[in-house]
Amino acid sequence: MGWRSADGEFHTDAGSAEASQAAARFGAEQTLVEYAAQARTVRQRMRYRLLVPRQPDTLAMSDPAIVVLGLRSLLEAVCDEYRSEGNHRESVTGWRILPHKDENKECGLVAILLDSCYVPCPELGDPSNDIDPADAVFEDFLRSHAVILTPPARAYLAGLSQAGPGELPLRQRHEAAMRAVLAVGGEAADLLTADTGPLPDGMAWIDLLDAAALDDFLASTEPGPPQ
Repeated sequence: MGWRSADGEFHTDAGSAEASQAAARFGAEQTLVEYAAQARTVRQRMRYRLLVPRQPDTLAMSDPAIVVLGLRSLLEAVCDEYRSEGNHRESVTGWRILPHKDENKECGLVAILLDSCYVPCPELGDPSNDIDPADAVFEDFLRSHAVILTPPARAYLAGLSQAGPGELPLRQRHEAAMRAVLAVGGEAADLLTADTGPLPDGMAWIDLLDAAALDDFLASTEPGPPQ
């Protein structure tokens, strides 16, 4: 577990090997005292869930535990999966969306991407485990753990399932998701620039449907500020 201090730095308890049972008990008590003092910002270390979940409809940006998840982080996670898929192509049959985690503890694509971004994802037994990321119930799960999606990130996650059901190639799911992002219209270009950084000369947003172009883009640009 860990907590975020007032200056935004994340602190975590890494555990320790105490010299005696009494010393171990004392160390545990002191850790609990620290957790209690920071209870509203404490997150589980591997699951990234809040110790004190929020009411999704009342979550405010002033909440000290807020994590803003933007499109660039999701795209970087997708590129990591592309590389992994290329190294283990014979064992990759496709990428499903639902359930987010099955009875064998295998994760769907959305869950894998969220975990790569260090934010919680639905698990077996959660009401949102079988909920499409395009559904407001899914976003409520994230908001209950103080995770806010930028508009492009929201559109991307929702678009992953638009490629179709079952296990599909990652390129196919990514292309459908990027088309969903680009279909927003209006201020889409400004939102994308703020979320991912500006496009290099000679590149258009639609080029990012291609995995190789996406990888080059991420390698050559700086991330934009969270919105």
